Amino acid sequence: MNRDISLASFRATAILLAVAAVLFGNAAPARAADQDDLVLRLTELDPPPNMLLAVPGDRVLIGVRGYEYDYPDQPAWAMITDGTPQGTEPVWMSFPDGSPVYPPDTWRMGDTLYARKTWSTGGGPFGGPLYYHAALHRVELNAETEELMLFTPRTGSFSSPNIPMDLPAVFGDRMYFFGAIGSDAGPCISDGTAAGTRIIPLLNPDTRCTAIYRFAETAQHIYFTGHARNFANISLGYGLWRTSKQGTGALLVSLMPEIPEALVSAGDRVFFTLRNVSEGGVDLYTAGGSSLGILRIEDVAFDDHQYMIGHEGILGVLNDEVYFVWTDSTGRRLWKSDGTPGGTVPIRAADASRATGWDNTLQGLDKFVGWETFEGRLLFRMRPDSSPWQLWATDGTESGTFMLANYGRVPRSANSRLYFDGGERVHRSMGISGSAVEMSPVQLDSFPDFTVARNRLFFLGREAQGAEKQAYVAYYLPEEPDRDGDGVPDFMDAFPDDPRYSLDEDGDGLPDEWELHWFGDLETADRYSDYSGNGMTDYMCFILGLSPLETHEFSSITAPFFE
Repeated sequence: MNRDISLASFRATAILLAVAAVLFGNAAPARAADQDDLVLRLTELDPPPNMLLAVPGDRVLIGVRGYEYDYPDQPAWAMITDGTPQGTEPVWMSFPDGSPVYPPDTWRMGDTLYARKTWSTGGGPFGGPLYYHAALHRVELNAETEELMLFTPRTGSFSSPNIPMDLPAVFGDRMYFFGAIGSDAGPCISDGTAAGTRIIPLLNPDTRCTAIYRFAETAQHIYFTGHARNFANISLGYGLWRTSKQGTGALLVSLMPEIPEALVSAGDRVFFTLRNVSEGGVDLYTAGGSSLGILRIEDVAFDDHQYMIGHEGILGVLNDEVYFVWTDSTGRRLWKSDGTPGGTVPIRAADASRATGWDNTLQGLDKFVGWETFEGRLLFRMRPDSSPWQLWATDGTESGTFMLANYGRVPRSANSRLYFDGGERVHRSMGISGSAVEMSPVQLDSFPDFTVARNRLFFLGREAQGAEKQAYVAYYLPEEPDRDGDGVPDFMDAFPDDPRYSLDEDGDGLPDEWELHWFGDLETADRYSDYSGNGMTDYMCFILGLSPLETHEFSSITAPFFE
């Protein structure tokens, strides 16, 4: 909401704009109509940035390239920022051979960054097998990485299951992935150290796991799906395994004829989908508890996957229930399930004008994608009957299911605020039922990159059509730290512990207000000037609360300035 108009708020707004103009140069702030919001450009990079990653220390890495080689002289990672001008600086990281750490190969576990290095050898002009390699590295900023695990070279292609092509799944202080050590290959667990990286033993002697597709964590176990073969290397189809979180051993839960296309956890169970080749569509299955085996809940059909956010976008989880889209004789609708046929029911909406089904269910969903939780509700976006994307929220009840915005994508939350793409512009609402405001005119891409750190929203956008994309940060000013309570956030306050002053345009340590009061300009005095000529600098007069225009006697109080 807008602040009340008052002298204090007007002064704070004016100071913010002035400080931003000084600190950011041509990166002027983009102000929304709501004066509680401030959007600032953080970078002026060429090539333009293309990826953001939250890293330890509540900072964000800004990447400028993936695997492409259009800019061979540019680092893959360019900047690191805490969201302030003074906290934005260049950064680099590389593998020991000097090759760059690419943004798509970087992830975080706890307070540490990790990266995957892949390369190939062999082949050549006369043919011969190609050998593909991969290694797990721990990353230090502005330094070379440390190798933790080297995988034995294997023949095949980069889609081969013999090297970990997908980034590890991180649960707590452990990461899980598929890898090979020496002549052995299989599911791996790592605590981020070389000594703590090992293969998880398989407890079924007649079955091997030769590829892993995805992981899910329940209260007691880690589940994963993958390709199953026997020791004669004959394919057995696909499997669902589970292991303790310590990786003591992986037990085969069930073999399956098709690749599981989603895997999520809800309570002590996992849910996943399998294509039904004989009947068509996609089936929803569950597994978990103390028993082995899988249970088919219902036959469900989903829309074209190219419109999903990966396969994980098919299923959402809230309060130990899974949410999904199911096509039946009445159309495509939103459902939820607790893992039992009786607990598998459609979601109804309180606003009958927004619910397209005859019984107030969310029916006729042309496309359905994306899940985010906020204030005890599951957020999702859908496009009913080829209408524009809508942003919805549900807690699984009829009264708690409603539309948030006529157009909304990529929701992200920070404290009590919800950010989303409201039509190629960043929008912000306070709470689940708050009205949305457009934060700035910065234009977003079709699939914007939103990242939250320090309760600030970082995103990529451009100031005008055809302009290069750059990194921006959005502040919600009432929640920014303000130690002296003067209405100016500390990061923009040159004197964060003195409520009388906020500006220092020339950076000389003297408040602009003080200089203008005594001299009428910002050029006469600085930290080392002595206007009265008595040996006491103007800066000392400011610290001591004295007039810089008068001659003052030295006393013991000035001694610290000469130490």
